[in-house]
Amino acid sequence: ENNRLSIETIGIVYSLVKCDPGKFSTLIRGNTVTLPGFCDSKPKPSEELTRRRKFLQRRAEEKEYNRMAHGTEDNPEKERILEQEQRISSFKNQLSITSNMIVSTAVSCGMGYYIGIQLKFDSATSLVFGLVAGILVMIIEMILFITRSVRMEQVIGNEIE
Repeated sequence: ENNRLSIETIGIVYSLVKCDPGKFSTLIRGNTVTLPGFCDSKPKPSEELTRRRKFLQRRAEEKEYNRMAHGTEDNPEKERILEQEQRISSFKNQLSITSNMIVSTAVSCGMGYYIGIQLKFDSATSLVFGLVAGILVMIIEMILFITRSVRMEQVIGNEIE
């Protein structure tokens, strides 16, 4: 086991065993002599630790800057971008729901017409079948949309509380 001895400790030990130099060499054998200020024997931090420290330091500096510039630790520009992304996401969601309603109504209307033609009805009766099928699917889609909206409002209300 290596023990670290400072210059002061070696001086004290040497003065105690001055008369017998063999004892001194026996006492310091197996120990490491450190010279303060000449060498730093601390192990270098790992690359991952260095990278993490830089990241945390950069983050702390950013928070300090935001606190001085904006009066808060969060960057208002980031918050604005997040709000804009949420609006875009909401718009895409609404657009997909609307297109789903339109396409499903049109497809069910076409299927009702096709079924009426296959059952040997005239064109007017087949169009009525198509219209009824389209209206039924539209009603089902609206019920699903309203149910989903109510459920989303409940979830958002629970998150706020």
